[in-house]
Amino acid sequence: MRVLMVTQFLGIGGLERMILNLCRTLRIGTAWTPEVVVFDHPSNSSAEQNLIGIFEKSEIPVHVHSKPPRFSWETVFQISRLIRERQIDALHTHDLGALIYGVMGRWFAFSWLRGRKVRLIHTQHSFVHMSRSWKYQLYERFFTHFVDQLSVVSQDLKETYLSLGLRPQKIHIIGNGVSFGARNDVRKRLQVRRELVEFAFAGQNDVQAAVQEKLLNHESDHWLLYLARIHAGKGQDHAVAVWNALSPAIRTRSTLIFVGPETDPGQLKRLEKQIQSAADPQRILLAGPTHHPERWLQAADLYLSCSEFEGMPLGPIEAAGTGLPLLLSRIPGHELLRDHSTQFDLKLPAEGAHCIEQILGAASVDAAEDSVQPRSFHEGLLASSRTIRSQYSLEFMAASYQALYEHSPS
Repeated sequence: MRVLMVTQFLGIGGLERMILNLCRTLRIGTAWTPEVVVFDHPSNSSAEQNLIGIFEKSEIPVHVHSKPPRFSWETVFQISRLIRERQIDALHTHDLGALIYGVMGRWFAFSWLRGRKVRLIHTQHSFVHMSRSWKYQLYERFFTHFVDQLSVVSQDLKETYLSLGLRPQKIHIIGNGVSFGARNDVRKRLQVRRELVEFAFAGQNDVQAAVQEKLLNHESDHWLLYLARIHAGKGQDHAVAVWNALSPAIRTRSTLIFVGPETDPGQLKRLEKQIQSAADPQRILLAGPTHHPERWLQAADLYLSCSEFEGMPLGPIEAAGTGLPLLLSRIPGHELLRDHSTQFDLKLPAEGAHCIEQILGAASVDAAEDSVQPRSFHEGLLASSRTIRSQYSLEFMAASYQALYEHSPS
């Protein structure tokens, strides 16, 4: 049984990592053989800025296509050809653009299939596009009618589909599974940081060498980790505002580290300008993209997300499963982590700064270097991480999607 994942991009982001995790787990633990087609792959994307090499190392075929601007019939025909030539049994599309091309690709493949049914499963990861144009509501209503099974990653997204008039029986909630790294160990943090810096910046250029030097100079600081794509709405600008609101005493013992690729042209320059005018700008670092977020999570003191919108927040879930304290924006997408994080109003950066100071204060009192065992604060984080790891397992996610691939249409 073959399933073809259809996605617009394979950069370093939550959606793309979810597809990678799902493909790996399907390949190892089920009767389904996954393949991936990416249809809007930037021609200038380097290996450090996408996950294609990771898919290939995992023996998951990736069919790469760089479509021209606007709608592409070539992309439709490529998906149609892959359905026929690779004898695909199920299409699994991710987000609206992939759904449109998946629906049309299946249409054009139909006459060649001689009655063989290719099922179409669609997962909507967010509705951030809905605010950009009224036409996206029409696209959502129209193209979802051709889906055999429809899934979303949260109750909030299901409510959006219901508001568009879709039947509740057709909508399944399947949370993203997460590949968790080793748990955070405060007693080994300096060692972990030195290993991370050496690993992450091996063979570095001059810019990366400067970041490496700064990280080593600040290795004893509180590391405030912002792990996200540099994209409008992902909240890096709010993080700088929270940083500015920190007390000088805390700020001069802390380092704010942005890790992630630019996926929205112009946003990196915008962030760089904000950093230049920020308080203690030398303590704010842009570390670039990473294929190994788990290493950064093990090295950090606190995970920060000021995102304005999330479908299902993969990064924060990974951080919670690692045992890191989390400070998150108070948005519907972060509601599922309410019991595992501290949350604040994005309009009140001073509130966020106060929360950071409280968290760092509790952590430093609770885990002094001469402690033989972590005490209450870190014990609570460890207990919370066990719950998160159990709730968001890869095996449960893969089994849920396997059921959708094999069940009759809703």
